[in-house]
Amino acid sequence: MQSRNSNFFYVLDLDEKSRIRNVFWADARCRAVYDYFSDVVTFDTTYLTNSYDMSFAPFVGVNHYGQSILLGCGLLSSEDSEIFIWLFKSWLTCMLGHAPKAIITDLCRAMTIAIEEIFPDSHHHGYLCTSKISFGQVLKRTHLFLVEMISHYNQDLRHMNNGQYEQSLSEEAYGADLELKELAAWTLSSLGS
Repeated sequence: MQSRNSNFFYVLDLDEKSRIRNVFWADARCRAVYDYFSDVVTFDTTYLTNSYDMSFAPFVGVNHYGQSILLGCGLLSSEDSEIFIWLFKSWLTCMLGHAPKAIITDLCRAMTIAIEEIFPDSHHHGYLCTSKISFGQVLKRTHLFLVEMISHYNQDLRHMNNGQYEQSLSEEAYGADLELKELAAWTLSSLGS
């Protein structure tokens, strides 16, 4: 694949018998969009496991239209801190050392250890997933929240030409505060009930 597209990136982690343990890859599009949309990245290994018991591990962001965008992915043989460190180092190398401002994951201790080591300056937001609330539900709520914030931002840009920017900005800050409170209340009520 790299012979056809020099911006395709992949890394193989092999065992002592040269068998594949873990794989990471990102195509040219993943790498290009990360330059623009690197603020918040979600990382989830709970979505899918293949027939070889390897977890699918996508890095996902949100673009300016509120759409999910793939920023790279891996197949992992297990979910321990050593493998997450390998994966996060591979992804960071692929993205030319540019770490996200924030990364959202479930509350996996091995993941947290790896994030603290590889992304020390990124804000890590972890969510406890139980049978009553799945990580997918948290991501969906987070995605909807980000889409709403982008919508408010776009409205602000439209108001700039009308001399209403400062008033709109203060209204957005108030609205964002309410949205954060609603998200927090929903998360806590889902965990507690």
